[in-house]
Amino acid sequence: MNNERLAELSEKYISASLNSEEAEEFKDYLNQHPESKIAINEHIKLKELMMHSKLKEPKVEFWDIYKEKLFNRIERNTAWFLIILGSIVVGIFFLFNLVDAWFSEHDLPDLVKYGIASLMLGFILLIFSLIRERIQTFKNDKYKEVER
Repeated sequence: MNNERLAELSEKYISASLNSEEAEEFKDYLNQHPESKIAINEHIKLKELMMHSKLKEPKVEFWDIYKEKLFNRIERNTAWFLIILGSIVVGIFFLFNLVDAWFSEHDLPDLVKYGIASLMLGFILLIFSLIRERIQTFKNDKYKEVER
């Protein structure tokens, strides 16, 4: 008996849908292979256990709280995203205008201009680095759900 035929007969045996010829063929196989008979009996017991087990339905309050929390999280995350996006856009606009006004109105040596530009760029990189680190820490914080 090949593996495909064995699998087919096993499924039918477990679901009790073997005809008489198939039942005889499968019983002969099980008599020749007692380890398979043990495995099949375990599958039958598992099927019976699964048929009699029921999932516990959550209470109605659970779904109400879940929906409320999910909506609040989406709402707050969207609000924070929009605030941060707006702040970045406005900050970049003012920064470019400040740099343009500073460099065009003042007759400073090039070395001082590059120094100011380097200071501003350093502060910007530091701020982005801090923000990125906080986001990474927040994602990997295993104690963020703990309340005091």
